[in-house]
Amino acid sequence: MKIKKLLTALVIVSVVLLAGCKNDDYVAINGGPCPVVVSVTPVSGATLVGRSKVNSVSAAARTTLVTATFNKKMDPKTINESSFKVKISGESTVDGIVTYTDSTATFTSTNKFPDNKTFEARITTAAKDLMGNAIQVDYVWSFSTGTTILPVLNTTSPFANETNVALNKTITAAFSMPMDQSTITATTFTLKNGAIPVTGVVSGLGNNASFVPTVALTPNTVYTAKITMAVKNTDGTTLAKDTTWTFTTINVYALNITAVNGTVAKNPNAPTYNSGTNVILTPTPAVGYSFSSWSGDATGSNNPLTVNMNSVKNI
Repeated sequence: MKIKKLLTALVIVSVVLLAGCKNDDYVAINGGPCPVVVSVTPVSGATLVGRSKVNSVSAAARTTLVTATFNKKMDPKTINESSFKVKISGESTVDGIVTYTDSTATFTSTNKFPDNKTFEARITTAAKDLMGNAIQVDYVWSFSTGTTILPVLNTTSPFANETNVALNKTITAAFSMPMDQSTITATTFTLKNGAIPVTGVVSGLGNNASFVPTVALTPNTVYTAKITMAVKNTDGTTLAKDTTWTFTTINVYALNITAVNGTVAKNPNAPTYNSGTNVILTPTPAVGYSFSSWSGDATGSNNPLTVNMNSVKNI
């Protein structure tokens, strides 16, 4: 009996540790279940990288190498050109080869980095440790081969090409550095349904900007968000170019109930439901009657009945 309890405890602990990586509010620490990037070269914010004269915050003077070191051993199969990317801000991805040795991933550029350019390096959530745990969010940093680092749009929510986006979604953007909030306006941060502008309230704080639509978004619709290069950091430096991305909202369906000689309660009770929502139907017969069966888009006599909303339902 004691052995069984011990095994159960071990299983529970294992599940907690492995599941901890999945929680949105989980904060990883060195040696914890989630892999994290603990150091990079060039360091974030480095300027004059690769020049013979570098300033005090510049990192490696080699102009073809970018590295990221993790807090634990990683699965080498997941450290590659898809999970470790380097690009020139506002331009194309840099060609190179990714290798992995002793917790450190190295990106070796095919060609020497050009002068006076801002670079964005990114470790994506495709990078996993030996237990299959992925880093929780993309790790992004920037550096420059010139004296100025352009602000970079690191992440957006929804992310590019995301689907099933909630109709009350606030559109957010996170930059690589603090921004001049006076330049983040309804003109520089926009949202459109096709060619039709969406009205909303735009605001920003520190590195972040948000767009809150005035009315709910339309179901099953492709929206285009855009942040223009008129947005500036606190030093007055603009983005390298306009940035746009699209996302698609979730579909919603009606659940129409017709009850004969009784009532049917819906839980949750709503006129429409997001695609994939489970609704529990509980019939209550009128006095002198008993529940017999469902008809229409439901069959059988389960009471209560769970209905998955993947289309309009008439029951």
